[in-house]
Amino acid sequence: AVGVAGIGGTIIAARMANRGQMEGLLVSIAAQRDDAKIAEKRRIYAACQASIEMMLRAIYDGKIAREAENPVKEQAADAGYDKALAAMDVAFSDVRLIAPPSVINPTFEVVAHFSGVRPQAKWVQEFNDLHDQSLLAMRADLGESTG
Repeated sequence: AVGVAGIGGTIIAARMANRGQMEGLLVSIAAQRDDAKIAEKRRIYAACQASIEMMLRAIYDGKIAREAENPVKEQAADAGYDKALAAMDVAFSDVRLIAPPSVINPTFEVVAHFSGVRPQAKWVQEFNDLHDQSLLAMRADLGESTG
């Protein structure tokens, strides 16, 4: 009887250990999935922020070309602007697919600010405020410090 109890106890202990290992494996898989999801969000947010910076550079280049009154440079700057605008639209589309409204709304305001607008003092300040809101919302969604 003692031998049977020992064997039964061993079987029960093995099943419990196996169950614990399975639960640990499932938790590990879920954690890896969450890490991958956050990494993809980070990549998408970084691409969006880079496209916004590229757009700012295109506007600046256009301003310099117009001040120089150089038609060739103006044409090149306009092409750069169009390219930057297209890249920003694509990047924002990716953000819209994965982000919560707390990120989409301020980021949309930033993107909308570029639609046919040339920088002026008030525009630049409004843009900076909107861009900061978008960036802070992205950081908060990623669980990063916003302070």
